[in-house]
Amino acid sequence: MNFATVDLEYTPIGNPISTAVTASARSNVNNAEKVLVINGNDKKKKISINYASGTEYASFILQRFQQITVIKKPTMTIYGMHISNSNAGFTADASNLTLQKVIHYNAD
Repeated sequence: MNFATVDLEYTPIGNPISTAVTASARSNVNNAEKVLVINGNDKKKKISINYASGTEYASFILQRFQQITVIKKPTMTIYGMHISNSNAGFTADASNLTLQKVIHYNAD
């Protein structure tokens, strides 16, 4: 089986945000439509994307030392939380989580 791969490039815009570690500290990341989310430590994180009203729109688990680009509406907010060691819940200590607005495009 052959799988096609796409090389993606991105350009960071503005300063990274490392304080979106609770629902009350969520951020729209400078009204970003595309956000690079980087988990910089050895704990999995639950990443939540919310409507401006605070209602959760979607969430996913970001594995340790991984990154992903999230596409969202500019008014939507995003934040992360650690997954507890027992995988039974989440804690507000999402240290080493960085969010940054990016321009994302395919590399040629």
